Amino acid sequence: MLESISTAVIHSSFAGLINLGFTAIGAAIIFLSKKASQKTLDLMLSFTAGIMLAAAYVSLLGPAIKISNDLGQLTCFFVGSGLLFGAGFLIFLNYYFVHISGNRRNPEGSKIFYSKSILLFIAITLHNIPEGLALGVAFGSAVQSTESTFASATALMLGIGLQNIIEGFVVALPLARDGFSQKKAFLFGVISGVVEPIAAIFGAVVV
Repeated sequence: MLESISTAVIHSSFAGLINLGFTAIGAAIIFLSKKASQKTLDLMLSFTAGIMLAAAYVSLLGPAIKISNDLGQLTCFFVGSGLLFGAGFLIFLNYYFVHISGNRRNPEGSKIFYSKSILLFIAITLHNIPEGLALGVAFGSAVQSTESTFASATALMLGIGLQNIIEGFVVALPLARDGFSQKKAFLFGVISGVVEPIAAIFGAVVV
């Protein structure tokens, strides 16, 4: 068991660090350009959403349904419950840290408001937590020799990595527009992805 955990952690850590590198590449684009229309940003975000929708089924939900059926479990209950719990968890985090944090009061009583660029940074960072968990679960399952293979786990890693390039840039660009230096905007873009390898390790250990 310890050997399996060690192998899963190594693979998941490596995958998480690779995707952190993809995030850094995207954030580094800020050194080349500080301009992009809102339509371009909307298209980029929609593209990342499409990737994650496809990856969620092909590399996560699909294998989960297959494994549940093979074990004779009540698939709609176990897989459906996990899906709803995960969605609810992210919605809660987004609501609590983004919406509430934008209206809390400091000790002097005045409200603290964060710019849209900072709220976007928080939202993307929170979004990277379940991405890391997904990587850990995928590689952990592959180590356990279930229906989730290293091929599907690697496909998930590359899919997430591709959209991480866009996310890194989407985080850095608004910050640069708000007056942050290019270096500081780049740093925030990278920081938004740091949680991913950490969450990947956690997901692999749990599996």
